[in-house]
Amino acid sequence: VKQLVIKDDSVSSVILEDETTLNGNAFVISAGAKSKQIAKQINVKLDIEAVAGYQTLFSNPGFELKHALTYAAGGFGITPYESGVAIGGSIEFSTLDTPPNFDRAKTLVKKAHRVIPDLTNEAGEERIGHRPLTPDTLPVIDRAHTVNNVFLATGHGQLGVTIGAKTGEVIADLVAGRTSDIDLTPYSVKRF
Repeated sequence: VKQLVIKDDSVSSVILEDETTLNGNAFVISAGAKSKQIAKQINVKLDIEAVAGYQTLFSNPGFELKHALTYAAGGFGITPYESGVAIGGSIEFSTLDTPPNFDRAKTLVKKAHRVIPDLTNEAGEERIGHRPLTPDTLPVIDRAHTVNNVFLATGHGQLGVTIGAKTGEVIADLVAGRTSDIDLTPYSVKRF
């Protein structure tokens, strides 16, 4: 998202980086760590910072894995993808502009080698992902109070995939004007 187009007290459309314009009646800001920048355009202050997570994807890992595993003692997870197996984890407080520290990914792979002796010694593809984290670790699930038709669903930290489905359900209720089945007070954008 490059720009939110505001008419009267509502957002009428969104202009994307490639200049595509998307029109709508309601909009949800759910752009992870980039949500903060987008929300500024409608004068909403989101207390969200990026925390970096690291992952190494092995296209030929040397072992087969049918489901994701978490190795809590080692602080990492192992996830199968169609393209291979990923070793990932770590939280690094950073910004979206902070250069990656792939030593963190290498450390996770070293730990994984101790648990999975068949893990290949070939280099994998190191990747970084920024997660949106709030100071109290709770997501922001709310209506933007500066315009009539924008909703906020962000700040889930490393639990975005885990609680994303419930957030989607709650946001769908808000957009449709229905009362949520949970108390949304703890998730208010105004709590900060």
